[in-house]
Amino acid sequence: MASLRAQLDRVRIRSSSLEDLTSILKIQNEAFPSGGWTANDYVRLIQDSEGLFIIAELSEVMPCQMVGFAALRRACDQAELLSLAVAPDYRRMGIGRALLREVIFRLESLSVRTLYLEVRPSNHAALSLYHSEGFMLNSIRHDYYNHPHEDAFVLSRVIPAARNDRNS
Repeated sequence: MASLRAQLDRVRIRSSSLEDLTSILKIQNEAFPSGGWTANDYVRLIQDSEGLFIIAELSEVMPCQMVGFAALRRACDQAELLSLAVAPDYRRMGIGRALLREVIFRLESLSVRTLYLEVRPSNHAALSLYHSEGFMLNSIRHDYYNHPHEDAFVLSRVIPAARNDRNS
């Protein structure tokens, strides 16, 4: 798996800006063809003081190429992961895991203690990732998704108090 590690070493994770919007929408539309957020939704989240929006990009390509993103909103000591997506050509390389771990690291420093998310029960790849990162089934929201209609699993993960090292 050295080639996967080499691919991941080429990825840089940074905070998003409004200039990233076109690439964010492209990745979202590839990841969620049945629909997702609008450009205005993302603008509001990027500008929201309670929002956290990070992207993963290939650092060796000029201009840098976005390959994934994570968007969330926090409220007091809780946060909700609203969207996490990786471009199809870059899946199964650890980019989603790297984004999720960066989200958790940043939330630790903001004193967030619980992270929630919704996921389709049919999204086995996402469920595998979330379970491997310590998320547990919290509840089920019936008929939550459209196109196609499907329930949502509500998962949650406790976030430990801030640590001094980033190796988890």
